[in-house]
Amino acid sequence: MAVLIAQQSSLQHSFWIVLGTLSVLRSNALGTEASVLSALRGTAVGLLIGVGLVLAVGMNEVLLWALLPAGVLLAAYAPQAISFAAGQAGFTITLLILFNLIQPTGWSVGLIRIEDVTIGFAVSLIVGALFWPRGAAALMRRSLAASYSRSADYMAAAVQHLIRGSDGDHARRQARAAADRLDDVFRQLLGELSGDRTRLEGLAILLAGATRLRLAADSLWTLGDRFSGAPRYVDALDGEVRRVRSWYTALGDALGGAHVPPPPDDGDRERLTRVLNGAQASATNPESGTSTALALLWAAEHLDNLRSLELQLVGPAGELAGEAPDAVVRKRGPIVLVEEIHRARGGP
Repeated sequence: MAVLIAQQSSLQHSFWIVLGTLSVLRSNALGTEASVLSALRGTAVGLLIGVGLVLAVGMNEVLLWALLPAGVLLAAYAPQAISFAAGQAGFTITLLILFNLIQPTGWSVGLIRIEDVTIGFAVSLIVGALFWPRGAAALMRRSLAASYSRSADYMAAAVQHLIRGSDGDHARRQARAAADRLDDVFRQLLGELSGDRTRLEGLAILLAGATRLRLAADSLWTLGDRFSGAPRYVDALDGEVRRVRSWYTALGDALGGAHVPPPPDDGDRERLTRVLNGAQASATNPESGTSTALALLWAAEHLDNLRSLELQLVGPAGELAGEAPDAVVRKRGPIVLVEEIHRARGGP
C-alpha cells in the first residue's frame, strides 16, 4: 500500500512514505498508534533542532561535517538507550545535515520529510487495524486461563501417576503447550505496552503462579517415576487434589471471563494430619515401605504450597478483572483465615 501511494503521488522523496510505514508498523492497531505518536513527536523535535542547527551553521560544510558524526551517533544509539522518539529525532537531524551537505536546501527538506512520513504512518495505522485491531490484551487473559486450567489438569494427573501409576502424558503435553503459548503472548504484549508498564506487576505475579503450578506438577510427575510400582495410601490425597484442581480451574475461568476470582480455599485443617497418618501407615507396611511414605509427604508438601499460593493470586486476578485490590479483599472472607494460617506457619 505504501509503495503504491509512493508511485502514484508526485511528492518529493516519496520513498520516505515506505520508510515511515516500516518504522512504526506493529502487529496491532494499539501498538502502531503508540509508535506513530512517538515517531511524530521525535520527528518534530528533530526538525526543530535540525532547523536551529542549519540556521546557525548556514552552508558551512566544515561545521556540517563536524556535526554529522554526532547526528549519526544519536540516530543509532538513542532508540535503545533513550527511546524510539529520540531515535527518530536523531535520524531527522542526520537527514537535514546530509541533504545540506549533498545539495544545500536549507530546512525545507524537513517539512517534506514530515509530510511523507505522516502518510506512511497513516498506512501503518490502517494495516494494524486490519490485521489485529484488539492487540494481545484479550488474548493474554485467554492464554492465562488456558495455562491455569491445563496446568491444574496436569497437576491432578501427576498425583494420580504418583499414587496409582496412571498415565497422564497427554495432560503434561497440554500444559506445556499452553505455557509456550502464554510465553509468546506475553512477549507480544510487552511490545505493545510502549513504555506503560503499570500493569506488569500483576501480570508477572499471575504468570509466575501459572509457572509454579506447572513446575509443581513436573515435580510430582518425577516423584511418580521414581516411586513407581509401590502400593499407595491414596485416601489422604484424593480429596486434596480435587480441591486444589477445582480452585485453579475456577481461577482460570475467572481470568478468561474477566470476572472476580474465587476466594482462597482454607479447606480442611485436618488434611495434613491425615496425610501424616497415611505416611506412617505406609512406612510400617512391609509391602510399601518408607519410599511410599516419602512420596506421600512430598506430594502433600507440593499441594500445601499450591494452597498457599492461592492467596497471592486473588489480588492480581481481581485487578485484571477490573476490581480494586481492597474490593477483592473485602469480598473474600476466607482471606483473613488464610493469612492467620500463614502467620502461624511463619510464612510470608
